[in-house]
Amino acid sequence: MNMPRWLRRLIVGVAAALATAVAAMALFFVFLHTGPGERWTSGKLEETVAGLELDGYHLGWPFRMRADYMRLADAQGTWLQATAPELVWHPLRLWRRVLDIDRLVAARVEVLRLPQPPETEQGGGMPRLSGTLRLEELRLPVVLAAPVLGEQVNLELSGTAIMATGGGNVDISLRIQGGGFARVNGTAGTDYLDLRWYLQVPDLSRWQRLAGRPLAGSVTGAGVVVGRLPSPEISGSLDLTRGHADSLGWDHLGLSGQAIPEPRLLRLALRVDAEAPRWQGKALPQSSISAWAIGDLSPELGRIRLGHAQLVTPMATVEGSAVLDQWGRRSFLRLRAQATPPGMADRVTARGEFSGDLTVPRLAGRLDVTADRFASGIPVVDRGLGPRPRARIGLSVDGERIRLAPSR
Repeated sequence: MNMPRWLRRLIVGVAAALATAVAAMALFFVFLHTGPGERWTSGKLEETVAGLELDGYHLGWPFRMRADYMRLADAQGTWLQATAPELVWHPLRLWRRVLDIDRLVAARVEVLRLPQPPETEQGGGMPRLSGTLRLEELRLPVVLAAPVLGEQVNLELSGTAIMATGGGNVDISLRIQGGGFARVNGTAGTDYLDLRWYLQVPDLSRWQRLAGRPLAGSVTGAGVVVGRLPSPEISGSLDLTRGHADSLGWDHLGLSGQAIPEPRLLRLALRVDAEAPRWQGKALPQSSISAWAIGDLSPELGRIRLGHAQLVTPMATVEGSAVLDQWGRRSFLRLRAQATPPGMADRVTARGEFSGDLTVPRLAGRLDVTADRFASGIPVVDRGLGPRPRARIGLSVDGERIRLAPSR
């Protein structure tokens, strides 16, 4: 069967067009690996990315992009510079909406300062990904200059990620020069997070300058960040070995907590356990202290509400609640304390209510005190007070002055 002439011409024309397109792509591909092609690509990248500068750009085979130096700048000048950055990726897979990166590495990345925020910010969730991101290897030695955190900090960032339109898996690690490790792994999406975090700092004294107070000891911790964006639930625990923070010292300190963001409100639950607590180097009478609190925080209103708080020691228990408005300038506190003074009574109970300004501090209130099976060992006192004496005491605090007076 003879093929019509017009069909043969059509096939030949299409084949020629395809051959020309393939040849043009091949020539363009070869051109990108030449000196003029590298300069053309470098210029296009600098036009596309605001504030980007590339020195010594080179394209290896097939798509190994390298540069001697890379800088990012804003209106105030350079805020980030990288030495020997290298990107190995597969740009042809972008046709399938896949950003496939084999390696993203550098010899050194220096963050000189924090960049200026963009003129317009969009809130709520993470940027939406319209395709798939695969990052096989991330390895960046990062130097945070003193303007970022107050002193220079050397880090090494590494990890992998596979992200699609609905979310994916991430595993990012951060090592701190001189000791220290942090890791985050799990799943993340455009509107949710399900991540685990781990922390290890072997020497807190390296961070006392950043904290602005003396620190000593080591800390390890773990927790989760899970929930819908932009308000995921954050929880975890920290264990600190023998050390101190400012005037407070301990043999062991355990911290655990949970934060649940809600519209205009942050719900909090915190617990602290301290073994062999010390103050200004001197041991406290209590061999251990445990404290916990449940409440919420409203930044817009400047209000802190403690639904219930408790402090427990071997000799006493103190519990109460509080509402602190205007960040403590208008405060109301209610407390109840029980103690077992040795040799004087089986139990002493105190209940009180106080109000005032905690920022000064300036408080006023009263205490109702009751002792069970009171026995001072002085016959005249014991006969006068009886086995269950009661007292109502007015208490006021003004700065460092504390006044006690009988009250009706």
